[in-house]
Amino acid sequence: MNSAIEGNVRTISQGTLSVTAPSREGRLQRRDFVLLTVFCLLLFGYEMFSGRPLSLHEARLPETSREMLAHHHWLFPQSGDRPWLERPPLPHWIEIGVSLVLGQRCDHVWVVRLPSVLMGLSIVLMTAWMASIWFGRNVGLLSGFVLATMYEFYAYSVLAEDDIFLAAIVTLAMLLFVKMEFASGREGDARLGFFGYRPALVSAFFFVLGLMNIVKSPLLGAAIVGGPIGVFILWDADLRRIRRYAWFWGGVLFVVLLVWWTVAAMHHFPDVMQNWRFDYEDTTQYDQPFWYYGMVLLAFCEPWILASITGMMITRREAFGTRGSAERFLWCWAIMPVIVLSIPHRKHHHYLVPGFAPWAILSAIGLATIWRDLSKLRGKPMHPAIPVISLGILAAVGVAIFKSHMVVPVTAAVLLIVLLLGCVGVFFWAMSKHRGFVAGAACFVGVAIAYCWGQRVLPDLVTEDTAFLHRVDSSVPMDQPLYVNADLGGEMDFFRNLFYLRPSALLLHNLSYLRDDHIHAADVWVVTRHHDLQKLETLGQIEVADESIKSRRERSPEDRFTLFHLHFFPDLKRYAPPQYITTLQAMGRKKGPYCGPEL
Repeated sequence: MNSAIEGNVRTISQGTLSVTAPSREGRLQRRDFVLLTVFCLLLFGYEMFSGRPLSLHEARLPETSREMLAHHHWLFPQSGDRPWLERPPLPHWIEIGVSLVLGQRCDHVWVVRLPSVLMGLSIVLMTAWMASIWFGRNVGLLSGFVLATMYEFYAYSVLAEDDIFLAAIVTLAMLLFVKMEFASGREGDARLGFFGYRPALVSAFFFVLGLMNIVKSPLLGAAIVGGPIGVFILWDADLRRIRRYAWFWGGVLFVVLLVWWTVAAMHHFPDVMQNWRFDYEDTTQYDQPFWYYGMVLLAFCEPWILASITGMMITRREAFGTRGSAERFLWCWAIMPVIVLSIPHRKHHHYLVPGFAPWAILSAIGLATIWRDLSKLRGKPMHPAIPVISLGILAAVGVAIFKSHMVVPVTAAVLLIVLLLGCVGVFFWAMSKHRGFVAGAACFVGVAIAYCWGQRVLPDLVTEDTAFLHRVDSSVPMDQPLYVNADLGGEMDFFRNLFYLRPSALLLHNLSYLRDDHIHAADVWVVTRHHDLQKLETLGQIEVADESIKSRRERSPEDRFTLFHLHFFPDLKRYAPPQYITTLQAMGRKKGPYCGPEL
């Protein structure tokens, strides 16, 4: 991170970057990958053992993976006996594979979060390698550390959700493109005919492009990759480069991977198209204005967004003036996903997770330039004690004033302040000694401390619900039926409820299924919201065995999760359960079916 990005032929000079590729000595070395790996495993892996419970949406992938493993439904994720086709199966396969390698069955928090940690780590390493190919070793290292500490990227690298899996596949596709077009020189193609031969890397690129369609929504990943690459190729107007990717067999490979799971799902669940149409056309739940992602990007690239803007200013001349330059591709990669994702009316901030890598590289370029300029400042450097003491006094005054309103223990807040002040002191000491590596380390360690501290001590919306579920699992006799109600007014908390309970706990599509003629027990235990008491009273005698102190998003105590002990009426009329639950009904987007009359 020194003034000329040492070891590279690429230099930062007068606000522009030269277009000469870095020498091999300027690329990342083995110890650099080791350093990034250790940092990411500590930063991302802390959440695996922090004690923070699974969030609402985070529990969906682990629980459906656990059920897929238990019932061997390998192609189509299910929730109980219901199809849950919100996502394709590849993330589930990865969850299951990692769990089995470790001798687990997707039933512990640490093991279901580990795949996301590994996905986040792989993205950081791939991004750092690409940056080093273009801009040298130091910018490559900086890019990796910046990406790991971008808040939104960090958040999805520690949560057991699908988005980081898609981000890993997207980054792999970009890495293959960079390998072909920038790292290895232009590979010679024997023929560039539409049906002709292409190198193995081109085939691998199309394979990865198709693979994205069984990670998340069809064509989402392909649009995020195809938009930047397409604009870059057309912008350069390089006919040979265009002909390389205009390839019949690559298109066939992509289409086969695109449609096979979709067609299989439609064959087994004919109504699934209605569910997908709901996501893309019918619902207005996540409708946002066209500029939504621009605002999201400003917030979730923190704390490095200003450095990203600086990087864009530095690279603009090469991006617009030099055909085939890394800067031009970087601009396309950073901007086009935002534009492509802004076209549909349905938007959500986590759709941008696969697009953070180029912003991290731009931030690294900006930070390298800022450090160069700071290193050139004349005059006596500031003594490290001055900022430490000044900020320490401000922090102490703030704690004293807001002590009664703080949502975390004062001792925890003081510990964070002390650790961050230590990082500030090291940073200013490194500035005075012109030691860029130490200064950078102080910044990234400080951000990592703040993130891990927050995961440990900040209040969590599901803490009390999780404690309640642990009590339920220990108090209900193992030989007695335990049911979980899935009919929660469109909320998906039942995934968490199932995950934290024993594998033998059964899911009820709705409470009417307690009249299923397959239930022969005289009494059962039911986890549902307290306001369902009146419905259960129509089935038998009720005892309130336990209740959560506070449930997520509760509007009144009636919304709290409660354990009921239900003693069926001896003459309760039983019914044969419906043979099929549609995908819309499973996801609470359509009412029914019911086992007997609706409760």
